[in-house]
Amino acid sequence: MKLTLKYIILLIFISGFCQEKESFELKLSYTGTKTHNIEIKNHEENTTMIVSKPYATNISKNDSIEIRRLLKINSKNSNKKAIKIIENNREYNSDTLIIPNGNPVINYVNDLIKNWKKIENNLKTKPDKRIMLDGYIVKISLMKNEHNSEDIYAKSPTKESHPEIFELISELEKHYKNESKKPVIN
Repeated sequence: MKLTLKYIILLIFISGFCQEKESFELKLSYTGTKTHNIEIKNHEENTTMIVSKPYATNISKNDSIEIRRLLKINSKNSNKKAIKIIENNREYNSDTLIIPNGNPVINYVNDLIKNWKKIENNLKTKPDKRIMLDGYIVKISLMKNEHNSEDIYAKSPTKESHPEIFELISELEKHYKNESKKPVIN
């Protein structure tokens, strides 16, 4: 009995040390007056920031016909397929940075992830009613431990309208512009 109890305690102790560190991918995709993407990937001991900006879209005649056909259908699914065709034919300038552990910018990312459900709920229960003639929409996608992705959308986030999102965007862009030798965004 004592041997079995010691064995169980040892297994519990070992399993606690063998658990994987939570990994995530956070992607910010902009449309409108901003047209770049920022991806934060945290795997094992490494966090990377990938910033990309499209500079050309080369769509074949067949893809162009398919896009028009899908847009005429005008359903959520057909629109997603049309966007996917366009995205697959875009060319990007991109830049990658390694973010060292302990860097304050990671705290902003972790705060957004920790408060994801609250932010998502606020966006649903308190929709943005501002009218904008220009601006941008940011789609933020979160995937934890290589599982399903969740998305939230915000229109031209400000300190007042979407404080957590605005703070994250500001800090990520500031960090990128300070650390990159040849930034692809200005």
